Amino acid sequence: MLIKDRVEPLTTNIDVLHLLEYAVQHSPEYYKEVYGKLATKYPTLLEEAINVAKVLSKIDDDPEGCLCEIIIKSIHENVSNEENLQVNSRSSETP
Repeated sequence: MLIKDRVEPLTTNIDVLHLLEYAVQHSPEYYKEVYGKLATKYPTLLEEAINVAKVLSKIDDDPEGCLCEIIIKSIHENVSNEENLQVNSRSSETP
């Protein structure tokens, strides 16, 4: 949806959440691309969508809850990877 030129602007956190749910079912590269574009263009809606995903991820045996759980896990994995890269780059700078 974000890739096309004629897409209407996103107006709700649920729109953003649905895009994340769609993207997370595809390749990790596609998910990262969509997440990055959302973070740039709609940072507040993205934050709100993540908060909704956190709540929905706690629902057992729910298809949307399962997708939200994957979204939350992927965010934590990316944050952990970025922190590790920062730590590794700092340690390589130390004489």
